[in-house]
Amino acid sequence: DVKRIEGENDERDGEYRYLGYNSVGELYTNSLFPPDGATKVSDPHNWNFQIVDEEKVSWGNLKPYQINHMYSVALTGNRIEELYDPFYLNDIKGGDKRYIRVISPPTIKSKGSIFVQFLHPT
Repeated sequence: DVKRIEGENDERDGEYRYLGYNSVGELYTNSLFPPDGATKVSDPHNWNFQIVDEEKVSWGNLKPYQINHMYSVALTGNRIEELYDPFYLNDIKGGDKRYIRVISPPTIKSKGSIFVQFLHPT
């Protein structure tokens, strides 16, 4: 039940920010949750991405085909696909995995999910 997530779980436009937890207990983000503030207007190519997985731990159990898939498909969610030309993992600091935390890997039935953190340009 989405409402039972511990801590903050904003609701906006009928969507919750988080859907639950992944297999290691991290919050699983809802890709349909509306974008926060400046995400609606700023170009993601100008975002100041922050390191979120220094040791690349979240990438450790992925198979080569899963990694290839993640780098070959355009990112979706939070309306990024509506607002910008295709945006790929390689557009995030040249694809440096330290800036991209895998929340769930892609499977035959799911696209997978990632987490990034950034500061908006001032």
